[in-house]
Parts: sequence; C-alpha cells; structure tokens
Amino acid sequence: MPIIEPENHLVRELRGVHLFHSPFSNCSQRTRLILAEKNIPWESHVIDLMKFEHLTPDYQGIHPKGVVPALVHDGTVVIESHDIIQYLDDHFPGPKLMPTTHHEKSLVFPWMELGDDLQISIKTLTYEKLFRDKFRPRKRNFPIMPPTNEIQIWSTFIAAI
Repeated sequence: MPIIEPENHLVRELRGVHLFHSPFSNCSQRTRLILAEKNIPWESHVIDLMKFEHLTPDYQGIHPKGVVPALVHDGTVVIESHDIIQYLDDHFPGPKLMPTTHHEKSLVFPWMELGDDLQISIKTLTYEKLFRDKFRPRKRNFPIMPPTNEIQIWSTFIAAI
C-alpha cells in the first residue's frame, strides 16, 4: 500500500481526512464514492488540472507522480486510488466495501482492473464533453494548395524517380 513520506511537510500537520482531487478525474470520483458510502467526513482540496496545479512543487511534494487523487489522514499520505480505497475500508467503520476472501477478490478485482484499462477512454470522453468548446481549431498559417497544383507536383516528383 503506497503510504509515502511526503516532501511537502505541511501535510503532516493536517488532521482528519483530506482529499486532494479533481472533479473530473475518474480515479478521484471512485475515491469520493467510497468516502460517501462509508459516510466519512472529509475536507476537499481541488487540484485544477487545467491550470496545471498537479505539476506545482507543492502538490508534487504530496504526490510525487503529480496525479490525483492523494489522501491525507492525520498526516499520513496515501496515493493511488485503489490503495486509497483499501486504506479507507481498513481504517474506517461502516460497511466493508472491499473483498476479504480469495473468491470475493477474484470477482471484484477484475472489475477494478477494467476501470483502470478504460481510464484513457473515460478521460477522453469526459474531456471531449466538458472542454470541446473551450478549444477552438487553430487558424492555419500556411496557404492551402489547390488540388490541381498538388497533383502537378506529385506527377513531377514521380516522373523524376
């Protein structure tokens, strides 16, 4: 379980549960789902990926890979969503959400792995839906050649070989 020693020493002083996350990150979403299911009070620290806050020295001092989420519980830093989920299930009361027997794990873990495998597709669809209008196509800074000129250039090139 990736419990790490943070380079950002300020997080060691945090008490309670603090989640550093992004609203649109599916790894953050699954972590927030577990917090809600177990009814764990927590403090939100939104990391704005569009402003590259995940690449700041302050955040990378919490999560060295610069990805979300990261959980701080009474100064202990846990990274990676699967490990955060397991940590929350192990350390807090409420319904057990993670499997304990080998048979249960064989049923649940393939679904968790599928979520990881689909992460790029989920992210692509999410960002396409949310941010498509914010990014307009760039204006071309070069002339577009009429098709007849292009055919003539290719014909000349092929004849030269």
